[in-house]
Amino acid sequence: MPGGHIEDSETPDQAMARELYEECGIVVDNLRHIDFFIHFTGKLILGYVGSVDSDELKSQQDELEGSPKWLTKSEFEGIRIPIDENYRKLVLENWPKK
Repeated sequence: MPGGHIEDSETPDQAMARELYEECGIVVDNLRHIDFFIHFTGKLILGYVGSVDSDELKSQQDELEGSPKWLTKSEFEGIRIPIDENYRKLVLENWPKK
């Protein structure tokens, strides 16, 4: 959840669910915390996995933080924007097996 934050009244799990809805318009079933790492900026990043019933994405914030988009594993592996290597590793290690 880029730019995401935990509000005073929330647990990390609640914040993740809220951010996913606000930024992508999705409700995630069986959302669970799987790991964490320290971002190069010093921020603690929590990693979550879950599943969705629909692949439709729509920002609930008028795309304030960009347009959400699903990526295939090969698209994610070939992405040309700077991504923290710990984040990249976390995502790839937890990519769903088909």
